[in-house]
Amino acid sequence: MSKFIQGIYRLTNKSKYKGDPNQIIYRSSWELSYLYQLDKDPNVLEFSSEEIIIPYRDVNGKVRRYFVDFWVKRKVGDQIIEELIEIKPYKETKPPVLTEGQKTKTKVRAVLTWDTNQRKWQAARKYCEMKGWHFRIITEKNLPGIVT
Repeated sequence: MSKFIQGIYRLTNKSKYKGDPNQIIYRSSWELSYLYQLDKDPNVLEFSSEEIIIPYRDVNGKVRRYFVDFWVKRKVGDQIIEELIEIKPYKETKPPVLTEGQKTKTKVRAVLTWDTNQRKWQAARKYCEMKGWHFRIITEKNLPGIVT
């Protein structure tokens, strides 16, 4: 059994969604919370979930595909901005802290996760720069409505 809440989100404002509004998959309670906010926020003009795919190279040089969690187009003051949003646990946004007592397998996994995230986020930042968009990582520490 999965320890994460997963499912298909049912939109209230289907006209806001860019993509198939019947196939919006959330992979965590944090993503579900953010989807709800996007759906309800009157300043959000359009959004999508895992519809933008950015290629990146893994540690071995193989080209992989990064499915960014969200694309959002919103009104901020008198401006319209577009951004890519990644929802991640805070601990995955910092280099891993390796201790002497950790198993080697745990250390390797932590280092590989960090490396993979850095490669994905670098590719996303470059993609956003080309389009004039912003890239933002949201964690449990800055996701409204999440108590830590």
